[in-house]
Amino acid sequence: MVRTARVQVSDQNIKLKSGSLTKKLSGGLPVSEGAPVAEFGTKQDKKTTYARKSKGGGSHQVTRRTRHAFKPLNRKGYVVYPAAAEMIPRIASLWVQTTIRTFYEALERK
Repeated sequence: MVRTARVQVSDQNIKLKSGSLTKKLSGGLPVSEGAPVAEFGTKQDKKTTYARKSKGGGSHQVTRRTRHAFKPLNRKGYVVYPAAAEMIPRIASLWVQTTIRTFYEALERK
């Protein structure tokens, strides 16, 4: 999540993005598909059934809790949302200070 974070600054606003890259992780999962689960969690009780081949050459069905590795659902997020909530007041304060200083310096020159 942190490595995919991006900041886009314009003259009117600041955009914070994370998890929207199409880059793939080492296992092949695109970041854009795995990021929402990592940020907000998932329903851990969901089970997945798939076919598996045994060492003897046969196949059989296996049922696993494949989502159990992720944290439980949390609408407030685990990584990016708390970090953004901490950063936004500081960014706003810096923006206000910069704006006031720019106006002050412009008035001082006249």
